Amino acid sequence: MGGRQGKPRPLEPPLYRVKLHPKAAKELAALPKEDQRRVRDDIDLLAATPRPVGRAEQIDKDIYRIATGRYRSVYRVLDSDRLVAVFLIGHRRNVYEVLERTNRETDPKRW
Repeated sequence: MGGRQGKPRPLEPPLYRVKLHPKAAKELAALPKEDQRRVRDDIDLLAATPRPVGRAEQIDKDIYRIATGRYRSVYRVLDSDRLVAVFLIGHRRNVYEVLERTNRETDPKRW
């Protein structure tokens, strides 16, 4: 009857902390309220799985982007610190131009 009785449950992986760059926080605040909520929900989910299969696309060595409707959140994953650092949020038509054009600091220790 019991089947799995007596077997230990797998441990949940420790969650990552999520940190927003101050400019990313301003970009998020400038979005329409409904889009803010959706983007914030997706960013919060990154704490459990910083590289969601089928959703996150790798841009560079440890830099990823996640799409939420018309908006993109660009972030860096620091596995050693268990940290997801979101440093750019913007509309899909210009977020990559902004990423190339600016030299935004991606090291959250310097924020």
